[in-house]
Amino acid sequence: MPLFVERNKELDIAFGYESGEMERLLRNHISRAINEPTWKLQKVTAKDVGILREENKKMVSLVRAEFSDALGFVTPSNMFYSLTMKFRRENGKWIITR
Repeated sequence: MPLFVERNKELDIAFGYESGEMERLLRNHISRAINEPTWKLQKVTAKDVGILREENKKMVSLVRAEFSDALGFVTPSNMFYSLTMKFRRENGKWIITR
């Protein structure tokens, strides 16, 4: 969760939530995916993952080869449940932005 602090704070403001609400929602979202016994973590290898430069040329997304999110789960009905991660570089560090 510490990696998502900036993202969660911005989304709390954007959606008019109380401070900390997006962290709670994200934690629940990830916990649900991890703890759902019928969902399987999508197997990904290093060759399947790449970086996609966003149109504004200031951010990148971590994506799978078929341009879907790199972190995701497959449900029994073959739906893909995923978490989007966008990064920006600031002061020599990559920061999760969205």
